[in-house]
Amino acid sequence: MPQLAGKTVPPVLLKRWRSAASRAGEAIVLITVDDRGRIHTALLAPVLVVPIDPGSFLLTVAHGSRTARHLRSGRPASLHVADSEGVWTLQGVASVARPALRSVPPLGAFRFEIRRVLSDHPPPAEKGARIVSGIRFVAPAPLRAIWRAVRRELVVLAEEDPAVPKKVRRTIR
Repeated sequence: MPQLAGKTVPPVLLKRWRSAASRAGEAIVLITVDDRGRIHTALLAPVLVVPIDPGSFLLTVAHGSRTARHLRSGRPASLHVADSEGVWTLQGVASVARPALRSVPPLGAFRFEIRRVLSDHPPPAEKGARIVSGIRFVAPAPLRAIWRAVRRELVVLAEEDPAVPKKVRRTIR
């Protein structure tokens, strides 16, 4: 059963998301809600998620997508990470950080503000049970090159955020 784990990115995810090459091939599930209350999912590569500070991060999706429309609406959204190190759900709301990225104009950047984090680990009765892998994918070299350009722009955008103290900015890269 999920337990409340706070209002910040868990340290293991914060460390992982600060490394562009970290966990290549593992997907993050982004869950949004439409105006009728229906749930929609999208998959993100971890390289497209950049922490700003422990309570917020930047992510990018196609700015013309249904996912972007849901994020712009201000309705709740969640990021779900499930892998061999644990299961986390980061719940919050997103706002537009940059409508169209300079490096890849079809993509937009969103600032995700965490409202609560849930952590789910097996109860004692299920001792020894664990997830051995999350959702995995293979990205061709041209796509990985695009993602690197997007990541560089997100890092700069995070560092320029006036709400982020200077000492935190140094930890973003």
